[in-house]
Amino acid sequence: MLQRSLLSKPVLGFIFPLWCLANTADSLRQLSTRGNDYIVGLLGSALIISRDGMFRHRAVWLQDGVRRNLPQLKALLADTTFLPRTILSDSPQLTVLGTVNTAHRSTELAVRRWNGTEWSLPEPLKELNSSAWDGHPALSPDGQWLAFASDRPGRGGLDLYISPRLPDGGWGTPQNLGAAVNTPADEAMPWFLPDGRLIFATRRYDHFPTRWKLAVARRNADGSWEWNAFVPPPLTSEDGNEISPVVWHDTLFFASDRRGGRGGYDLYAFPLCGPVTVVLHSNSPIPAARTTVTVSGSDGLERRWEAAPAELRFAARAFQHYTVRVHQPCRPPVEVQFQPPCDFSHSVVYHQTISLPKTFVAQTAVLPLPGNTAYRPLTTEHAWASVLRWSFQLRPTPLTPAQLPTWNIGAAQETELLLDSLVQLLYHLAGRPECLSSGSPLVEITGTAAPEDTLFYAGPPLSFGSLALAPGMVLSGQQLALVRAHALGVELQRRLPSPLSPLRWRFEAQLSSGNPVVICRVQLGAD
Repeated sequence: MLQRSLLSKPVLGFIFPLWCLANTADSLRQLSTRGNDYIVGLLGSALIISRDGMFRHRAVWLQDGVRRNLPQLKALLADTTFLPRTILSDSPQLTVLGTVNTAHRSTELAVRRWNGTEWSLPEPLKELNSSAWDGHPALSPDGQWLAFASDRPGRGGLDLYISPRLPDGGWGTPQNLGAAVNTPADEAMPWFLPDGRLIFATRRYDHFPTRWKLAVARRNADGSWEWNAFVPPPLTSEDGNEISPVVWHDTLFFASDRRGGRGGYDLYAFPLCGPVTVVLHSNSPIPAARTTVTVSGSDGLERRWEAAPAELRFAARAFQHYTVRVHQPCRPPVEVQFQPPCDFSHSVVYHQTISLPKTFVAQTAVLPLPGNTAYRPLTTEHAWASVLRWSFQLRPTPLTPAQLPTWNIGAAQETELLLDSLVQLLYHLAGRPECLSSGSPLVEITGTAAPEDTLFYAGPPLSFGSLALAPGMVLSGQQLALVRAHALGVELQRRLPSPLSPLRWRFEAQLSSGNPVVICRVQLGAD
């Protein structure tokens, strides 16, 4: 059978010179011969091709790809017993997934590992292999699923199977993709799309009797798989077979014996997806002035708008990762990441909403309690605060991290860094009068404590707002949380210089289990 011979013939390895990808429907004449030429796999950005009959095996670097592991690849292709398909892992060592010939003129799934000087012998994946023919392995984009073809007893002919990666790095029991995908005919040569769908070759007799065509399956929320669609023309021909699909970014490579080729199966490359236009929206108006929007993509796209209009549009590519960053005065920077979808036969307009916060910043700090005990926690909190007041009594401005003293207690130093970052924030607001046009900033501080806390206070008399503390008081969790909120406010006010733009303060208590947390939120013009 065609699909079996593709992975069973011996090959002689050599590296083909750099080739630039042609985004046309023409066959890749510089690579195709009058014989049969197939796509074997993809190792990084190296496309692996095979010539049937000439017993040759090649690696072709794709345009804009990174030529990595060249010596290792040369050594790998020189071995005719193993046919590489894809990289299984490159950390901590380079591991390649492929197939190896068996003594019964069949193949089984195996891996080879590069130890720094040479490749290991093929290691069969015993948990996946059977006594039948097993081949065409493909790895999902997240590395958590392995799909392959096998003619073990199933729904008939070659079927597609999938196996999950286990926590120990092994593979679970292979599962047949089911009647929605596998037919009494043959399904083989799977390859994952970047969005997790599976493209494969099929000989569904009800559509294309005896001919191989490319189709796509997708995984449902319950883990089952269903038929998605046939790949449309011009990727599919009316008169030929299409086999061995491999996807690199948004380009589909495959072999076809359609009319117009050089003979037998020839190699083709097509844009898999229609044009993509990304439209950026915001949940609130973006002021045109003093706003910078930047877009960067894994395809090398870099765009920048100094004055952002209400709606931003730019041309993108499906399956690529894009990052949008919005910088505005008086607001924290916003970052949004997304991946536009792919449509095989239509252009796509992809809408992405950017949520611009009304709050300038929100920071959460874990207040450490050095030497804390269940009996006198506030005593240690008070002692820690006293040390801070003594150490920084004469400090006129916030310190930089390089100026901080060396603390014997790492948790106290961590809290000190947090306090200085909050002071730096309030300094920033004080120096930006345009940020105060809607009113003085509100500093809202919430302290937390466990609901079951009932604590004895043994410190000196202290007053926090409406709460007065005296030695011997037994504080509830609500009172303890409020004390923590006020303690942070007192420390921030002490560190801020005068004069400073007016600030409004609000202190609240919240009961929650776990380590005590102080939440500080600065709002602009809030009521």
